Amino acid sequence: MAKSCKVCYILFIMPLNEEKISIGIVERVTGLSKDLLRTWERRYGFPTPFRSDNDEREYSVSDLERLKTIKKLLDNGLRPGKIVMLSEEELNTLAASLQPKTTTGDTETINQAINLLKTGDLDAFSSLLNNVMITQGLEQFVFRVAAPMNQAIGDAWFRGELNVFHEHCYSSKIETLLDRAQSLLSVTTQPPRILLTTLSGEQHYLGLLLALIAMKLEHADAIFLGPQLPNSEIVAATIHFCPDIIALSFSTLFPLKRAQQALMALSKELPPGVSIWSGGGHIQDLAQACPEIRFFSSLDAISTALDEWRTNHQALQLRIK
Repeated sequence: MAKSCKVCYILFIMPLNEEKISIGIVERVTGLSKDLLRTWERRYGFPTPFRSDNDEREYSVSDLERLKTIKKLLDNGLRPGKIVMLSEEELNTLAASLQPKTTTGDTETINQAINLLKTGDLDAFSSLLNNVMITQGLEQFVFRVAAPMNQAIGDAWFRGELNVFHEHCYSSKIETLLDRAQSLLSVTTQPPRILLTTLSGEQHYLGLLLALIAMKLEHADAIFLGPQLPNSEIVAATIHFCPDIIALSFSTLFPLKRAQQALMALSKELPPGVSIWSGGGHIQDLAQACPEIRFFSSLDAISTALDEWRTNHQALQLRIK
């Protein structure tokens, strides 16, 4: 049962010799929205703002640096609940332990898996990935193995190191593994409700499975509809399930012009209040042409997007009340 409580705002006086940074500047520098900063303030006790003469939130330079470190950790797949309350020293230690983003994957496992794929030893390939997932856990497997390996497989195919049949074997094996793993995750009804699918003609859905697991790990009410649904069926599913978000995945092979036409048509057909999230391939290149759609360039961004959605939804409910 939820407990009612009074929110107490503690105001601090900024030392005269310390630079004051407005919440707007902090938002622009860090990429963390104002609503998200306010939510963290209530939920975690950080950041704790000072107040200007006009009663606007302001922050210290040290708070700004701490928030920049938190954003870096979020972009590398860590979740807010695990890091926002850490001290500056703990955050810096954690950030220093990170490798550059382009090498955050488990390179040894990925290279070993690709070599097994090249030699055609598919049983050993499946066994390796299954063992790594059991050892590392599903979350680490998705972000450190599956997602970067998906990119590595695509790069190897473009370089001519792998054939199309290699890619098909890879997709078949890892999709089976991930589908089985996601079905074992606990079901939740915590908002937002998200329907995941691909457009008609987009048969590749590995990225969709990865997004599904990332969302479920964040306790989102994610429903997998399977691939290749025409717009009319997506609209019908929306009416039936009443989701907050439609999530669509694209491969690099899906024509951008066709994607743009379908996305613009779908955004007009969906009921008011239903958002479209889209990622994969080069789909983020349509961000300027489709400003009403949220585009994702990496799996890591899902955690932050969900946190922002919940923050904005909570703020909207408070305004309505």
